[in-house]
Amino acid sequence: MPAKGRLAEFSVKKYGKRKDDRAQVLEKTLLEISKSGPHPKLIKTDAHPSYKKYVQSLFPMSEHQVFNRSQKEKLQSRLHEKNQKTKFDPLFQVNHLCARLRADIRRLTRRSWCTTKRPDYLQRHLDLYSNERLGIPV
Repeated sequence: MPAKGRLAEFSVKKYGKRKDDRAQVLEKTLLEISKSGPHPKLIKTDAHPSYKKYVQSLFPMSEHQVFNRSQKEKLQSRLHEKNQKTKFDPLFQVNHLCARLRADIRRLTRRSWCTTKRPDYLQRHLDLYSNERLGIPV
């Protein structure tokens, strides 16, 4: 994903322009999901413009609901954590794993210059981390 924000100009000068692979990764991920089993009846996404094209082509029978920030803020009282504590969250384990990875692997920490510039280096770091967590000697 290309650099953006206050430090984007500095980042481009220091590291060069980053390649944007988001569209290819999104298409590959949704293609794998579409092949994995029955298509979901409902797909909810944020308002990113590229999602609509892929959802319509790969999941033609699924309903696609789009939520943007203002809609989320309107529903905030229903989305508040207190109200969600009693409900089962199917993404809890995924979110928890991502939070653990961000906490344990410094290059995944947000708002930091300790970011990975090359996906293969991130994969090597994740391999080392998972082997250590599983007790596999490196």
